[in-house]
Amino acid sequence: MVEQGIKPDKIDVEEIMSKIRADIKHKKAQGEIPEDIDERLSLKLHVSDVPEDIKDQLREMNVRWHVSSERPPTSETPVVGPLIVMLKRFIRKLTRWYVGDVARQASAFNMQAVWAIGQMEERLSNLEEKVKELEKQK
Repeated sequence: MVEQGIKPDKIDVEEIMSKIRADIKHKKAQGEIPEDIDERLSLKLHVSDVPEDIKDQLREMNVRWHVSSERPPTSETPVVGPLIVMLKRFIRKLTRWYVGDVARQASAFNMQAVWAIGQMEERLSNLEEKVKELEKQK
């Protein structure tokens, strides 16, 4: 699905990734994102009998935990499109203080949830290994 206002032939993936990396670096420097974020969110899937769809969902959570309120305003409306974009920019400036705070809170929660799920998965994997070892000893 293509996001409204984005034209696939005009997407510069390297530019987008560069902006994302710069944003993450800045947020780490400001303390909005913990320095050890990469380690905390490296979801390791050890459990062998977890269905693939669940593994896929866990991987997706690991990638999409961050919520951003920064999205460039666009409009596909002919003639009045630039006016609509200006209006959207104005409204976003008025609401940025609130929306940005909500996005930061949601990202913080998501990060902790993904980390906790990863920790639970690791503990479950360890327990399963111990159970297998105990069953072999019988």
